[in-house]
Amino acid sequence: INREWHDGDELLLTLPMTAERSVCYHQAVCVKRGPLVFAYAPAFDALDDENNVTALQARAPFGVALCENAELETILTENSIELHTKGRVQQNWSMRAESCEQPPIAPETDSDVIDVRLVPYAKAQIRLSVFPVV
Repeated sequence: INREWHDGDELLLTLPMTAERSVCYHQAVCVKRGPLVFAYAPAFDALDDENNVTALQARAPFGVALCENAELETILTENSIELHTKGRVQQNWSMRAESCEQPPIAPETDSDVIDVRLVPYAKAQIRLSVFPVV
């Protein structure tokens, strides 16, 4: 922008970015908005062992499948961004050691519908970023 700038001048740049689902492994999806990949942010407990090493354990429900036609609502917070959508609890999808199992090929379709909060991958304490779709 070629112009004479003065103290207090501002330039506002608006880059329209919509949240989108990208198909990946086992017909599951990942959720992106611009350059950000989003992860599920389940409630969790921090567990300390005798050596003061902290491990994180997700509270139920850990595994969720995203509802196929549910809107991805963008929420701007004070210092970040979140996406909110609907999903179904996946009781048979859980952790394997410190990682989650592969997304189920046949996700549960008759389980409870819950509100799913997605945060930028780097802000998630427990990172689940590939979701089956129901």
